Amino acid sequence: MTSSFVETGHVQLVAVVGTVSWVVLGVLAWVGSGVTAAVVLHRRGHDLRSLLGLALVFGPLFVPLALDYVRHREPAARPIELCRTPTARRGAHVVVVVLGDGHDAADASALLDRLGPIGAVTVVTTIDFQTAERPDDDPVRMAAARRLAAAATFLHEPPPGRVLLPGTLEQGLRRFVDRRHDLVVVTGAIDEWGIERVSDALRLPVVLAPSTTGPR
Repeated sequence: MTSSFVETGHVQLVAVVGTVSWVVLGVLAWVGSGVTAAVVLHRRGHDLRSLLGLALVFGPLFVPLALDYVRHREPAARPIELCRTPTARRGAHVVVVVLGDGHDAADASALLDRLGPIGAVTVVTTIDFQTAERPDDDPVRMAAARRLAAAATFLHEPPPGRVLLPGTLEQGLRRFVDRRHDLVVVTGAIDEWGIERVSDALRLPVVLAPSTTGPR
């Protein structure tokens, strides 16, 4: 009788462990599918923090929402003009990308001084798609605007325009750069592979401004 009792208890324990295992696997699969979709969106220029809660709760149901972001909301995003670029005078129209703080624009200014006549300059920086949809007083959006304003103080001649680009650097520049532009100068942290990738996407010369102030 004791042996039968032990065997019954063992069978019940195995059943409980098996059930728990399946529950854990189900939860991991549910959460994992949603988080994976959120990470993919993050790499495409979306704010991971604002998406992660939805991804954890809705799991695989978050995937259709992610597809909607890619198919509809991303293409609808447009550059946000904070200050219009003055009409180009004679000379090149240059786009200066600020990836770090605004003081990095000093490196671009030193480079532009050596390039000859500059007709127009536009300073740009990237923001995620969610921030682009928020009001002007959003803290992240305001911080990006301050970076551009700081950068503009180093690029005073000609007076630069200022534009926020939703998404990744490649996405944002593809939506903004057109036939008016002759050169893209990138300031801040980016490697040579990143420069080459952006240049290939734009079919336009893209250069990294050499640091003139040393590590900051």
